[in-house]
Amino acid sequence: MPTQWLKTGLIALALISLAGCAGVISKPVAQQATPEAELSAVLKTPDAFLGKMILWSGRIISTKPLEEGTLIEVLQISSDRNRRPPQSDKTEGRFLALNPGFLDPLVYKADREITLAGRIREMRTQPLGEIQYVYPLVDVVELHMWPQRPGELHLRDDDRPSHWPYYHWGCPGYWCW
Repeated sequence: MPTQWLKTGLIALALISLAGCAGVISKPVAQQATPEAELSAVLKTPDAFLGKMILWSGRIISTKPLEEGTLIEVLQISSDRNRRPPQSDKTEGRFLALNPGFLDPLVYKADREITLAGRIREMRTQPLGEIQYVYPLVDVVELHMWPQRPGELHLRDDDRPSHWPYYHWGCPGYWCW
């Protein structure tokens, strides 16, 4: 009997380990990605990459629902080995991602980290402040939004950090007696 429990436990552990190795972008789609299609290369020679599959990560700048889908402006950040953008300010620029379906802007909001695979459709010029910025426009094939990192500060409507453990009678913090 104890060996049966041991076998069951080892099988469960193996399945959990394998599930942890699953990629956020499916393997068939990830294998189609053009390795040399980094954002800087696409910005230098866009015609060479039109129609190519890319696999990019970054932080959402804005999300806008459109008639043709949802347009996400992304600040590109190279991903780590798990394809998640690290907490870094190193970027090659911005790109636009067009998801074919509706994505709620309150869920896909600014500063959320995403990883996506898609095909480069075109280069699109749009105003960015007082300049005209050239964005690669990517038709999204797969999209993964990462969970927020532990310890991130999330402000509520009343501008109090939501992780404060005690707020009573207008008294923030622990020691307001």
